[in-house]
Amino acid sequence: MHKPMVGFGASSMEGIGDEEGGGFFKRLQPAFDHHEFVNLGIGGHTTRDMLQRAGQLENYCPYDLIVLLGCNDYPRANDANPEVRTSLEEYEQNLGRLLPAIRGQRSLFITSFEVDPVRSGVSVETFERYISRAREIAAASGYEVLDLYRIIKDSGRDYLAADGVHFNAEGHQVIADLVQAVL
Repeated sequence: MHKPMVGFGASSMEGIGDEEGGGFFKRLQPAFDHHEFVNLGIGGHTTRDMLQRAGQLENYCPYDLIVLLGCNDYPRANDANPEVRTSLEEYEQNLGRLLPAIRGQRSLFITSFEVDPVRSGVSVETFERYISRAREIAAASGYEVLDLYRIIKDSGRDYLAADGVHFNAEGHQVIADLVQAVL
């Protein structure tokens, strides 16, 4: 039996935005044939939602884990659903509970990538505050951290899909290549 490689998070983990299908997590599978891939990415989920479903991972023990949360928690301008967003304090508390609870034998935390502030309504300042805290909490929880935010920002490349929130096919391939190099 192959060891499970569990992907946990929201729409970016699920593979949304990859018009070629599957997203970065599916693109990793050929390189890791000794793992059974289980994608638990659910679009729209916040850390509140993820805390509620963290127990699902018990079904796959022992497992390796890749986490990419996205930015569903982040407050935004002109928000149609402000009730689903979390304050930075609640986000920190949720991550502080979630990440240690789901950590696998080997765990990789991928920071979110910057979304288009105009199309998403998430300001650069808000994004950087949330990403910074997520990076710190993941490292303190024993995760390897792949700082996708910095890598993409420093590259100057735009891998966003038309919605300005998700990666396009090229972006998902970049993530898959980066994750493969780390693992």
